[in-house]
Amino acid sequence: MKQCDEISLNDEQRDQCLTELSEDGFSVLPVTLPEELLDRIVHYIDTYIDRVRNYEPNLASSSEARYVYMRDTMVEDDPAWRELMMFKPALQLCHDVFGPMFHLSQDMWRVYYADPRVPRQSVLEGWHSDGPRVLPILEDGRCPLYFLRFGYLLADATEDDDGTVEYIRGSHKKPCFDARALPGQRNRRLGNDTFYTPEEQSQLDFETDRIALRGKAGTVFVLHNAVWHRTLAHHANRARAISYFQYSLTMLRPLRRQTPYAGDMSHLSSEERWLLGEPRPGESWIEGGPHDWIRMGRFGRDIDSLGGLRQGC
Repeated sequence: MKQCDEISLNDEQRDQCLTELSEDGFSVLPVTLPEELLDRIVHYIDTYIDRVRNYEPNLASSSEARYVYMRDTMVEDDPAWRELMMFKPALQLCHDVFGPMFHLSQDMWRVYYADPRVPRQSVLEGWHSDGPRVLPILEDGRCPLYFLRFGYLLADATEDDDGTVEYIRGSHKKPCFDARALPGQRNRRLGNDTFYTPEEQSQLDFETDRIALRGKAGTVFVLHNAVWHRTLAHHANRARAISYFQYSLTMLRPLRRQTPYAGDMSHLSSEERWLLGEPRPGESWIEGGPHDWIRMGRFGRDIDSLGGLRQGC
């Protein structure tokens, strides 16, 4: 796709998404994935799963033998994933919150099938925030914005049985909903499971402002890293498929990605090499200069804040 033909957000749409991100901690983008790109992504996943199933020990019941398929760090697997990494509305919002100094932090996809062997539990994964849990939080208990996560629905998720995700609106701003997990086993690694005072524990509320994010295939949403959420169990006859792309400041090391990038980048564009973490001097990871800022410059606003350096159509 040529840059001039890319789907874009106008300034009003960007402002609306940023307002919702600030107030609610998440926003559903007013654009959807191009149908042609969505078809290629789904075809790739279907082919991948078919290949994996050929190696299942019990091929006759392979759909029951594994009911969750997933892959991390898959941008290199197929050009369709690189196109998703470069989805312009996502990179526009990243530029709005981080400026030009951001890169890819995580990329993954998952497909859920109903598991006939387990009870019809309502929740697959309990309430939690994606943190980070070990970095400083603000004095009022809130967690700053360290990364943005974009979720792409690759199959319809419109019904209760579809195993959608529930969020607590505005939980990223509440002192009792910070970046850390609830007291218990998940915090044993820090030797401390008493993060919350009795008063704070009494304020924990997982019912008020609870909302399920549902949508048709191609729906895109963006999340603040500190929003509390949980995954509902999938019981529908059709598969639930989703992909996440997460971006962070370049000064933060990516999650499950090697940095600097160790592979061949000669076939990649300048923007793709930047997002994937090409080898570069130390200052280009932290502060950067005009030669660094221009790499993501075209995702900024119409008003040129880069001193005339922006390139594009």
